[in-house]
Amino acid sequence: MTGPEHYRRAQVLAETGARDLAKGIGQTGDTSPAIAEAGARAVASAGQILAAAQVHATLALAAATAAGLDSTDSNGLENVAILRAWHEVGAW
Repeated sequence: MTGPEHYRRAQVLAETGARDLAKGIGQTGDTSPAIAEAGARAVASAGQILAAAQVHATLALAAATAAGLDSTDSNGLENVAILRAWHEVGAW
């Protein structure tokens, strides 16, 4: 998986985790024990999803740092292609 792919995966997981967390929190206060229990499970699952998002974000940061690129670098077209990939995911 490339750095930009990790970045995009982190975005998707963060959005999913946030949505699931909000849904779960809304259910935990329900008077129905079954719904409240489902809400608690959703909150726990959202925590795991958000942890995975954090891992992907960290890997994306490591890839970007290791690349050490900027558009004025003298390594030519290879850097342009790598920078374009980061731009396409909105990370740069």
